[in-house]
Amino acid sequence: MMTIQTDQDVADFLASRINLEQSRRTSHIERGYKLERMRALLDRLGNPQEQLKTVHIAGTKGKGSTAAMTASILRAAGLTVGLFTSPHISRFEERIAVNGNPIPSESVIPLMRQIAEAEDASDFREQFGQITYFEVLTALGWLYFDQCGVDVVVLEVGLGGRLDSTNICRPTVTAITSISRDHTELLGNSLEEIAAEKGGIIKPGVPCVVGPLPPNARSVIEEICRRNSATSINISSLIPSAEETKFDLETPHRRYENLTVGLHGSHQTSNAIVAVMITEMLDQSGIPVPVDAVREGLRSVQWPLRCEVFRENPVVLLDAAHNWASAGVLAGTLSRFPADRRFLIFGSSGDKDFEGILRQLVPHFDCIVLAPYAANRRSCDPQLLAAHLRRFSNQPVHCARNVQDAWSRVRTWSTDRDLICCTGSFFVASELRAILAADSHAT
Repeated sequence: MMTIQTDQDVADFLASRINLEQSRRTSHIERGYKLERMRALLDRLGNPQEQLKTVHIAGTKGKGSTAAMTASILRAAGLTVGLFTSPHISRFEERIAVNGNPIPSESVIPLMRQIAEAEDASDFREQFGQITYFEVLTALGWLYFDQCGVDVVVLEVGLGGRLDSTNICRPTVTAITSISRDHTELLGNSLEEIAAEKGGIIKPGVPCVVGPLPPNARSVIEEICRRNSATSINISSLIPSAEETKFDLETPHRRYENLTVGLHGSHQTSNAIVAVMITEMLDQSGIPVPVDAVREGLRSVQWPLRCEVFRENPVVLLDAAHNWASAGVLAGTLSRFPADRRFLIFGSSGDKDFEGILRQLVPHFDCIVLAPYAANRRSCDPQLLAAHLRRFSNQPVHCARNVQDAWSRVRTWSTDRDLICCTGSFFVASELRAILAADSHAT
């Protein structure tokens, strides 16, 4: 049995786990997605998830932004809110936050010790196998939220929904923000298959807020809702004809005027409406959420790496777009940032549709620098990316040794009137964000 007494013990314990964010080997996938193990672990921990009111949010894109907006609204309503998201930018504690504050080390150590002891109890490993990295952090989140006595937990699905370890919960409201092709090796190749996986979070009698989905995916979600006697709240008719970050909204229950979303990008309008409808469902369930809290929560929300303007002069735009659909949204947002020239720093995981993403982005840039990232073994070789890019574009392209090298090159070539965008993966954007943050602290 591993004894957890220090921060290093915690790091060693996590490092010993299968991490499906970094490895997609078939053997790891087969061992990683089993709800029976998560149920057994939480049962040994006293089932803290059953004591808490929960919002459960899935979606190919937008689920993190929607979770952040929902949590921000609930905090503005005076509630104590637990927020569980993934992945993290610089340290795992960011995934587990109460009222915006990540779980502190002095709470991590004893709670992680409980998890280790539960795994070592009786014949747990023999029966269920070793718990994964994500399962450890999910359990840690539940324990901490229960310890803090939060009023509501806002829970972002890690991957898919049906077999995600977050799916061991009793939600008050569920939501599915969007459905497009991503993680096809795990979720299926068709939108219908992907919808079925994400629709796995829908629970009997629990209302589900549904974002703008393709018709075939929406049909799958609506059928799952019918089978579960779960009310489906479709927001498509509520979205303004011209999506803007400032808008009025009239729902069947309320009218909101002059709503402003504190995140860049017109796509955030639909995410904001999903968040508003989630909080309306909570209000109807007995958790008061005033109109003013909705307005203030949307205005003040912060969510890194989602069209985040990290610097100006030149504008440095960091975005976690990592699939075809999210790249298209980013491309449509670039026009909001006038610039003499646009530079793209791009990195991708090898299991993504990186050519499709590049096809969406490259026409909007004057120069492309391809870079691998260090945080994840799934990073794609820049030379392979360049070979795919040259199939459809004659744009200048450069291959960097790493993200720091890419940044150094682009910063040398750019002026204060230009725009630098880093995207293609959460990992490449977060790595550059850490570099820029370190530069800021040094100066």
